[in-house]
Amino acid sequence: MNILDTLKNINKDGIHKLTKVKDLVNCGCCSKTIDKNNDLDITHSSHLDCWIHQSCLDGLETCTSCNLKSFHLEQGICSRCMSMSVVRSYSHKPETQFHRVNTKRNKPMISYNSMSRVGIPILHFGVEIEIDHNCEEDEYDNSIVVDGTATASLVGMVGKALDNTNLFYCKSDGSLSDVGVEVVSHPFSWNFWKTYGQNIYDTLFNTLLASGYASSESSETGMHIHISKDSVSKSQLLKLLWFMYESPSFMKLIAQRTSSYARMDYRSLIGYQPEFIHKFKTRLKYLSSIAKYKLSDNQDRYSMINLQNSRTIEFRMFNGTLNIQTLSKAIEFIHSLLAYCAQCSIRDIVNKDTEDVRVNKFIQFLSKNQTKYINLCLFLNEKMGLSTQKKNKYFTDARTRLGRKMMYQGFNNGRTTKDYNLDTKGMVL
Repeated sequence: MNILDTLKNINKDGIHKLTKVKDLVNCGCCSKTIDKNNDLDITHSSHLDCWIHQSCLDGLETCTSCNLKSFHLEQGICSRCMSMSVVRSYSHKPETQFHRVNTKRNKPMISYNSMSRVGIPILHFGVEIEIDHNCEEDEYDNSIVVDGTATASLVGMVGKALDNTNLFYCKSDGSLSDVGVEVVSHPFSWNFWKTYGQNIYDTLFNTLLASGYASSESSETGMHIHISKDSVSKSQLLKLLWFMYESPSFMKLIAQRTSSYARMDYRSLIGYQPEFIHKFKTRLKYLSSIAKYKLSDNQDRYSMINLQNSRTIEFRMFNGTLNIQTLSKAIEFIHSLLAYCAQCSIRDIVNKDTEDVRVNKFIQFLSKNQTKYINLCLFLNEKMGLSTQKKNKYFTDARTRLGRKMMYQGFNNGRTTKDYNLDTKGMVL
């Protein structure tokens, strides 16, 4: 029914039966008028962002990337998917989408504010992973991908995680080849990570590995994890800085690499001021000043903790990876250390304890929360070479307790504990 036909429905008393104007729209394909209330052969396409006749929709071509009907295809790919294939500049900062979980509906949601409804800052994580291709330059012609744009397109296809939104975008990095990119995530909460994030990254990693990509295998690649500054208290930050910079051996173990781009000495944090290095009270005073403003004016940004960003604290020390357990271990370490620093007093952490004593206290905290930090506990249990007695002390019956919880983890994709390889500490793919 068009507008002219509806005009004929006005009765002699002047009281009309017109369909409300707001209920009349044009078909996004043929432009004919659609009555949203009465027409049957219509649908609303969120992908096309319009109302459309079903017959018109059926006649459209399907994008080979997202498998959705689209108006205009370029080489079989719709404009939305094509836009995802753009490799952004290194300085690119898009509008931030905070990925969280709707607690009432237990469904994913996107917010453009890092605060909760009551105005409390929510801890969010943002991940940057540098990836490159395994093949040699003369092998690119036979590879699935041939440049960074194709890499970004592949990431974009996987990254349309939920409700046609995209968790990832790609940026260029001068340290990588023409095929390599930096895969950057929008911020996500801890609940989102446990419920959906592990699944999404597991799919992404498997896709990239199947396409010949690598991360940890390349000496040039690293991984950086950001957390929101507003969600970390000043005392938390002070204790976190002290723990990490006073435990260099443990941090090398956690990071699984050493790099000039993520130095672990105090000098990188406070600048070239050797007088602060060995003076306990002076160093504590200086760290307190840093924690107060969450900023170090003298800091070299190539420290394992970078405070130069206005809104985030950047952990730069992790080795690049395309392994879901390794990424989970890194995120769990940051979350657990923040939780540990929140429950301890400043005196409990900021003291003259040796590194072994300091680390053992943290491990005892992990032993009480091992089901929450599964991947971190299994990693430490393997790498630290603890005796059987100490294993029982710190990670009591880890194989059964942790294994039992694995079936409830989102990244398992329905797998059971039988799929968990206790020797390699990872899921059987």
